[in-house]
Amino acid sequence: MATTNQSPTDAIVFASYGTTRDDARVSCVDPVAQQVYDAFPDWVSMGAFTSAKVRRALDARGEHTPSVTEALHVLLALGVRRVVVQSGHVVAGHAYDEIGLALQKCGRLFDQVRVGLPLLSDGEDAFCVAEAVCERFPRQDDSALVLVGHGGGQEAEGLFAQVQQAARALGRRDVYVGSLRGAREQEQVQADIAAAGSARAIRLAPLMLSAGSHSHIDLAGTGSSSWASRFQAQGYEVETLQVGLGELPAVRQRFVEHARAAADAMEAQRS
Repeated sequence: MATTNQSPTDAIVFASYGTTRDDARVSCVDPVAQQVYDAFPDWVSMGAFTSAKVRRALDARGEHTPSVTEALHVLLALGVRRVVVQSGHVVAGHAYDEIGLALQKCGRLFDQVRVGLPLLSDGEDAFCVAEAVCERFPRQDDSALVLVGHGGGQEAEGLFAQVQQAARALGRRDVYVGSLRGAREQEQVQADIAAAGSARAIRLAPLMLSAGSHSHIDLAGTGSSSWASRFQAQGYEVETLQVGLGELPAVRQRFVEHARAAADAMEAQRS
């Protein structure tokens, strides 16, 4: 539900992919959303999930979370005229595109609408994320830290590569970044680790907002296709770190900064 002030005209929507796991939502999604909302205390605030699959699963449990389109219609009914939709995505992939589709449907009904950038949009974002992850997961001897994102096309792959490069600049040659779908899938990451020749153990962590189903199934699952199983088949000891990016304070602040930039751009446009 939306939270309102007495005479709402401005609103902030935090639109993430979503998760069906209550633990992931409570530890990763809700804290980021709340920090974004707190940065705009006089604005209406509302959350939305862009994944139709997640929303359907939650509806079946009697737990409705609106789409971006639904959230915008609620805000219209409240009298909101200006909206910032802050993306809760890691990169501008297919899930992020759902925000644009929603704005095509009803964005013109508002006086102004701005979209805040996803977490990773440029080199500064990549360095921020790399620094936060390296601080959360200190180096361990004879171990490689493998961060795995969803994927999302060529742009996403480039940004993931920048996170790895930033980790190298921070002195962390043990950090590798891959994706569930893309050029840096498990086989390529494994080949790079083998070529370096210094790791006997693998620590897997999601490069995702939350440690949701992808992290528990695709990374840590017991099936033969999971990243953990494939590394184990090659003789590595594997530990899966179920820590989403939303748990990291610097990441939460980065989302706030993107939301503020969108709000500032909206204000400048009005002036």
